[in-house]
Amino acid sequence: MSRSVFTLLAILMLPACGGTSYMIQGRGPFIGSDIQVDVNDEGGTHMVEVRVTNLVPPNRVGESISQYVLWIAPLGGAPVRAANLVYDAGDREGTATATFPDPQFNVIVTAEADGQPATPSTNVVAEQRVDAR
Repeated sequence: MSRSVFTLLAILMLPACGGTSYMIQGRGPFIGSDIQVDVNDEGGTHMVEVRVTNLVPPNRVGESISQYVLWIAPLGGAPVRAANLVYDAGDREGTATATFPDPQFNVIVTAEADGQPATPSTNVVAEQRVDAR
């Protein structure tokens, strides 16, 4: 095969392995936050990576707030706590990674008083419907 055929094949494969990305702006008291959600197919499951920049320290949201949490909700279903965000106070950045089997779901990031909440609070940083089909 010629070099140009290899180049063409490589270009054609890029969209298939690139995944799905969303850029979201925070809402409410988190309006200055920028949220990036990357979803990649990992052979039947979906790797969800969330990065929130310009994120205020949790205790500035409310006196009892101590943690940011990533929730994933199947379409039409209840949210499940997927991960706690790792918060870097120096960079004002939070990151989390989780997996989910379905290609369509909702991603929700909330500020919580407890690191093990059973349901999301009303302190929603951002919410995004994901379609990784």
